[in-house]
Amino acid sequence: MLKKRKPILIQFWGGPGAGKSLGAAGLYVYMGVSTNVRGVSLVREFAKKYAILRDTDALNDQRFITGGQKAALLRYAIEYDFLISDSAIELGLAYCSNDSDLGFVKNSISDIYRNFSVINVFINRSEDIAFEESGRVHNLKESLELDKQIKDMAKNSSLEFEASYIEWKPSRDIKGLFELVEKELNKNKLLEN
Repeated sequence: MLKKRKPILIQFWGGPGAGKSLGAAGLYVYMGVSTNVRGVSLVREFAKKYAILRDTDALNDQRFITGGQKAALLRYAIEYDFLISDSAIELGLAYCSNDSDLGFVKNSISDIYRNFSVINVFINRSEDIAFEESGRVHNLKESLELDKQIKDMAKNSSLEFEASYIEWKPSRDIKGLFELVEKELNKNKLLEN
């Protein structure tokens, strides 16, 4: 049985429609079925339901959105050793349009890194996968622009908080994604036999 020191958070980064949910869900299923890792849970993007509803008031309130994502992560960590999130907590910075929310968002980010060992997975958008417009408030052009900003944020955050950083392109190779994650877990001694 594998044991951990503190909860491990594998969080996915990328612009809208890049494949964060696809990668997170695939990794969750793979870890639950094909490995000896137990205590794994999928934490879905808090903002998604508000994007589907086109509730821009809620989406523009990053205290609410980031706070909801943080609360979900902390709540799940009570029961699970491994959390896989299809939305990196730092994405609140990319969407924060209100300067008065910035301090809250940054404090929430620090809280997550204080409470978890984090592996950041940046999604390199695949040209083979069509952009899904349903449930999105950004179009493909806007999403591609956000990809660049978010990739820089992921690298910088990984450096600032000494978190692992890997890149992955959505494909059918979920085993390959798990192997990248497992390599980071082992390299950083996040697993104990």
